[in-house]
Amino acid sequence: MKQIEFVVNEKDKYADLAPVLERAATVTALKIKSSTETHLPDGLSKLPQLKALYVTNASFTTLPAELGALKSLEALVVQCPQLTAIPPELGECTGLRQLSISSGQTITSVPAALGRCANLEHLDLSLLPALKGLPDELASLSRLKNLNLYGSGVTRLPRLAGWAQLEVLNLSRPATGSRPIPEDVGDLAALLRLEADSCQLETLPASLSRLKKLESLVLSQNKLIALPDDLGELASLKQLNLRSNALTALPASIGKLSKLERLELEGNPLSSLPKELPSLAALKFFGLDAARLKTIPEELKAFANPKLRVTIEKATPAAVKKKLIALLGKDRVVVQKF
Repeated sequence: MKQIEFVVNEKDKYADLAPVLERAATVTALKIKSSTETHLPDGLSKLPQLKALYVTNASFTTLPAELGALKSLEALVVQCPQLTAIPPELGECTGLRQLSISSGQTITSVPAALGRCANLEHLDLSLLPALKGLPDELASLSRLKNLNLYGSGVTRLPRLAGWAQLEVLNLSRPATGSRPIPEDVGDLAALLRLEADSCQLETLPASLSRLKKLESLVLSQNKLIALPDDLGELASLKQLNLRSNALTALPASIGKLSKLERLELEGNPLSSLPKELPSLAALKFFGLDAARLKTIPEELKAFANPKLRVTIEKATPAAVKKKLIALLGKDRVVVQKF
């Protein structure tokens, strides 16, 4: 792969790049870094074999319409805080597999034309605080595998049933302060990882339990006071992060998560633990806020996995700590130092 990396430090440097582009019809990858220019150089449409374009640490305010002429383009990565819009001509880049446009503080919309990028697999629209929703046309991106909306203002998504191959969905830390998990999230049959950290969630959608392939669920720093009774239907779950919520108890069905390896419950005012917990035969890490525990079931001694480590905070009452050690063994109870 012939690749050019061009760093612009002074405004007149684009003059140096122009003749290079004219002679470089076979270039397949181009990286441009600039702190002074406000636009991409002319002549990009003369690179018919360009497959990857990376624009980073730049202050560009616009992207040229001629990007739509790059029919071989497979990856476009743009990180420009001053970018004001996403050009609809990108919908002509039908070979595009990765599109990342992040950090644009004033981008308010995604062009519907992007729904024509039928080969798109990875879409990163993170850190776009003014972006409030995605157009319905994006539901046609049937090959989409990864959607990153971390730090964006998006609260409205298209119908999820069209994203049958989606494996990763990141909804964490919305710019608006709150963001619900879509009610039709259960339609994402291939989903492996769902992140919804700091979304001010108070409840979870009923369809969540239909995610039979889900392996990682991150719901930390929300306002959950209870978990759905059918949580145990998430048969493939390996990681469950529920740190810093308002949970006082766990559903008995949690014992059905036979593949769960990591359970993070620090920062929850738990008053009891379900007796079904020892059924988690694969569990290796169990983070627990034990300070308010009033009921510790004797069944905990049935935990068979010798690799299990239960972490509790330093402020755990001595009586609670003693009972946990008596049931689980001293080697499996770790007291945090902070």
